[in-house]
Amino acid sequence: MIRPWAALAAAVSLLAAGCSTDPEVNESTSTPNTTVVSVLSLSPGTSEIYGKVGAYKSFLGWSDACNYPSAWIDKRPIVVKNTVIDYEQITELKPSLIVYDALLYSEDQIKPLRDQGFELLAMEAYDVDGVVDYAYRLGAKTSGELRASAFADEIYAAREKARGMMAGKTPPRVSIMIGSPGSEYMAAGTESFLAGLMAEIGGDLRGPESDRFATIQAENLLVQDPQIIFSDGQGARILEDPRFAGVSAVKNRLVFDVEADVLLRTASRIHTLMDGLSSGLANAAAIAEGQA
Repeated sequence: MIRPWAALAAAVSLLAAGCSTDPEVNESTSTPNTTVVSVLSLSPGTSEIYGKVGAYKSFLGWSDACNYPSAWIDKRPIVVKNTVIDYEQITELKPSLIVYDALLYSEDQIKPLRDQGFELLAMEAYDVDGVVDYAYRLGAKTSGELRASAFADEIYAAREKARGMMAGKTPPRVSIMIGSPGSEYMAAGTESFLAGLMAEIGGDLRGPESDRFATIQAENLLVQDPQIIFSDGQGARILEDPRFAGVSAVKNRLVFDVEADVLLRTASRIHTLMDGLSSGLANAAAIAEGQA
């Protein structure tokens, strides 16, 4: 029986280590030659993507959850606190463009900005191509077309590498779980971005029928029986939970933590996420073959 757990643990741990240092951040002081001369982001994912395709000088502000590119922390105003938008401050800042993740805000929250005439660019991506498309659209508005193209190349290279690792293998059943002590677990939905990502790199995500994370009961996890589980820091708790003792991933101790910001954001570091997850998927597939 093949049990390359040490290699898998090392691969997954690299996700956290590899993301502690920002990529080269565009600090250009040039003004974009399009009508968009200032950008404000309401969500971490769109902040990250703008960090890849846009210029720092044009960036006006972001939310209290934004922390990447880390070189920008404490250098721009906070316009969203605990998901509450500061409309008055945004009005004072007068951004040319406001970017945000459509899954994080309701239309009622966005409507006051639209009513004021602000240009809005919502991200609603359910797969890798959706992220790349958004980067291109954002780049086109901010003179970042070349940077968007380089970003796309980076993502597609990681996807092809991941697909190569899973070539000829049966996609292992996967769950992505989050939670905190004293709370119920939540799992990524089968219509979410993470489900689309898993399908693209050779995984079969199991979870609630939802386009986001939703509560999952222990009995449902037992029925879905994932062969590998990725989590945002709850791996040890999942392994020790007696309710999950019969789950294949728990029995084989294939439960691994991934840096939460990388795992949970539809953002600029999905190439790093694909690299780590594909290593886990390949090892889970090998173990399943050895047990067959």
